[in-house]
Amino acid sequence: MFIRHTGDAFFKLAPILQKTHCGMRILRGRVSVERGNLAARMICRLFGFPKPAADAPLQVDMQHADESMTWVRNFDGVMMKSRFRRRGKYLIEQLGALQMYMIIEVDGNALHYRHAKTRFFGIPMPAIFSPRVRAFEYQKDDHYRFEVDVRMWLIGRVITYRGKLAVYDAAGKKI
Repeated sequence: MFIRHTGDAFFKLAPILQKTHCGMRILRGRVSVERGNLAARMICRLFGFPKPAADAPLQVDMQHADESMTWVRNFDGVMMKSRFRRRGKYLIEQLGALQMYMIIEVDGNALHYRHAKTRFFGIPMPAIFSPRVRAFEYQKDDHYRFEVDVRMWLIGRVITYRGKLAVYDAAGKKI
């Protein structure tokens, strides 16, 4: 699905990103997690987002199929599952009751997820109340690197997490 969604631009991505977004993959490494103010911490708790950590283990189990992708993230015991599907120009991430519509952009060797709109329980959220997500992936020193930053109006940072991961195939062999 991911190759179909990005088209020829997929083959311009850094090699580690191409390997990451095909078939069944396991990513393992370290992550830092930051949360914002009291309101942000309450939102994080409500949605089961990971706890703050300067250096914590992260494993992501990824399944890429023809029509969808599923990512199960394990932030040091805190599980966060997303299912992705395509709709027109959008890649839609379903995270519990949230549906975040992203436009995928290939910029050099990097992959950017540009947030376009959000639905909560299927209801469109006004842009002013919608979380704003900035996410990107890139390769550095033969490792998969990423950053996700979520902010909201009047709250500021809800959560930011970034990490460095190694990529493995479904049998656990490092790619």
